[in-house]
Amino acid sequence: MKQSIYRILTAGIVLSAATLVFAGSLDKQGQAWLDQHKDPAQINVSGNWDAARAGFGSLQLQQAKDSRTVTGSGDGYTLDGVVSGKTLYLLFSRKDTVAFCAEVTQNGETSLDGWYQYRLSRLRFGAGKGVCQTKHYRLDLSKK
Repeated sequence: MKQSIYRILTAGIVLSAATLVFAGSLDKQGQAWLDQHKDPAQINVSGNWDAARAGFGSLQLQQAKDSRTVTGSGDGYTLDGVVSGKTLYLLFSRKDTVAFCAEVTQNGETSLDGWYQYRLSRLRFGAGKGVCQTKHYRLDLSKK
């Protein structure tokens, strides 16, 4: 009986440690994903955006003049991203761990349309080169 408990505890500790190690690589992969998009920004996305149709509520984005870097917050997430051309690449994070990736492109003066993806499961070691899954969902942002 004691051996079974020790085996279960050992397996739990190993799994927890592996999960924590992989969480850090997800964040590194997220930054690497953002770094791939290097075109000069052709739009500025600063402002309040409505993402309620996708379930994110209101997003507040800040982009300094002549900068590609975007930061922000919304619906309990910290937002980090870059603008490359007319496309915004955005990571949604909680407690420094990526939760979602998004890619939206300007569609008129007050609209960004595209998709978002859930991050890879921490238990899917080596499952893909990116930080997020391949299945994606619509994300339409409307400027408030």
